[in-house]
Amino acid sequence: MYKVVIADDEPHILNYLNNYIPWEDFSLQVVGCASNGKEAYDLSLTKKADILITDIRMPEMDGLQLCEKLKELLPEIQIIIISAYSDFSYAQRAIQLHALGYCLKPLASEDLSQLLHIAIRSLNKHKTLHYDELLDIIEDGSPGEIQHYFRMFGLNCKEYYVAASIHTSDITDALHAKLTIKLGKHKYLYFSNKPFHTDNAKQLICYCQKPAGIAVFPEPISPINLKYYVEDVVVMSFQYFLTGYPTYSEKLVEGSLTDDFFQRLTKSFSSKSELTALLNELKTINASMIFNIRTAYKFYHMVLHCPLMESAFDTEEYLLYGYEQLVTEYKNFHDMLDCLLNLMCTSNAQIPDVTAKVSSFMQIIKYLNDNYQQDISLQQLADAFHLNASYISFLIKKETGLTYSQYLTNLRISQAKKLLTSSQLTLTEISESVGFHDYFYFIKKFKKITGVTPGYYQKNLSSQWNNDQI
Repeated sequence: MYKVVIADDEPHILNYLNNYIPWEDFSLQVVGCASNGKEAYDLSLTKKADILITDIRMPEMDGLQLCEKLKELLPEIQIIIISAYSDFSYAQRAIQLHALGYCLKPLASEDLSQLLHIAIRSLNKHKTLHYDELLDIIEDGSPGEIQHYFRMFGLNCKEYYVAASIHTSDITDALHAKLTIKLGKHKYLYFSNKPFHTDNAKQLICYCQKPAGIAVFPEPISPINLKYYVEDVVVMSFQYFLTGYPTYSEKLVEGSLTDDFFQRLTKSFSSKSELTALLNELKTINASMIFNIRTAYKFYHMVLHCPLMESAFDTEEYLLYGYEQLVTEYKNFHDMLDCLLNLMCTSNAQIPDVTAKVSSFMQIIKYLNDNYQQDISLQQLADAFHLNASYISFLIKKETGLTYSQYLTNLRISQAKKLLTSSQLTLTEISESVGFHDYFYFIKKFKKITGVTPGYYQKNLSSQWNNDQI
C-alpha cells in the first residue's frame, strides 16, 4: 500500500483531504498531515512517502521548494500541487520540478482522483523489476505471500479481479485497472480490487483492425485460486484464434460440448474417412463454442499423432511447444484444420533411409542452438533443410532420446539458467530472449524442468554465491 503525506496550512483543507477522500479505494494510506513545508519535508522523509499532496503557499517552506528538495532525496515520489492561485507561472514551475499535476482550490474530487490514479501507475512502473517476482509468487506462493506482494503494488484487498489482452495496446485506463503487468509483446495482465469497466473493453475490441483478444473474468478471485484463473484468463484472451476476428471473452469455453467432441474424435481414429469427415465438419460449424486455445492445442496433437497418420511421429512428440506457438504457426483455427487435412493426405510418405543422412543431425542441432530464441516449428526446420519433418523428428529422438519439442524446450531453459546467473536482465527479458513470449508460460516450463520457479532459482544461486564469498 502506497503512503501519502498531505500538507496545507488551512485546517479545513487538511480535514477534507484526510477524511473525505476514499483512500482505501485507491489502496493508499495517509501516513501524516503537515501544516507547513518544513513539517511536510520531515514527514515525507521519515515515512518514506510515495505521494505528497501539498499547497504551494505555506509557512517555513513553500510547496515549490518542498518539491525541489524532496525530488533530490526521494526521486520516485509523486507530487500533486494544490493552490488557490491560478497564476500559470506556479503550474509551470511545478511541472519543471517534476510535479505530477496541479489542482486549483476549491478542489474537485474528480480531478484529484484522476491524478491519484496517474500517481499509482507511475509508482508501479518504477517497480517493474519486481513484477517477475509477483508472478513467481502467484505461481508458487501462499495466499498470505500473494496478498503481501499485491499490497506492495498498492492493491490491498482479499480478492482480485483479473483481465488480459493480446495484440492490443495497454488498456489499463480503459479498464480502470489498478495494476498492469506486461507478459510479452502486446500481451498484458490486469488486476483490480473492483470490477473492470467492461463496456470500454467491448468498445475497444470492436474497433480493432486485426485479430486480438480481451478477456475479463467477471468474478473476484481469492489468492489461493489466483494462479489457475490467471492462466485461464490468458487462455480466454486467445479466443480470437478460434473465431478468426477480434474477440471479447468473459467465460472459458469448456464443458460438455468439449468433452463430447473429444469422445467423437477418439472414436473417429478407427477410420480415416471418419476422421476426415469430422475435420471437414469442424470447418462448417462455430468451433469457438467447443474449443479454447488450450483444448485446440490438445486437439491438434491428438490428430497429429493418431495411428491413422501412419507417419514416423513418436506418440510423445509435440511439434509445437505450447498453445502460443499454435497462434504463430497458423492464422486461425480453420488454417490449422487445412494443415491437418493436408497431413492426412500425405501421412503415408516413406521415411528416408536414416543411415544415409545422419550427417544432417549435427547441422540441425547447430541450427537449433543458433536460433532457439526464434519461433521454430518442426515443419519450418524441415523446410530449412529440405527434409521430411517426420525424418527430423525421428532423427532427433534417435540421437538425443528427446522429442523435438523436449529438446528445444530444454535448450531454452538451459540458456535461461545461464542468463539468470550471468546477466542483469529482468526475468521477463530473459524469458523473451530465450524464445518464450509469455512469462507466465516460461515460469511453468522452467518449474517443470528444474523443480523451482525462475525467481526462486535466481535467488538461491545469488544466496549461494554470497555464502561462497564469506
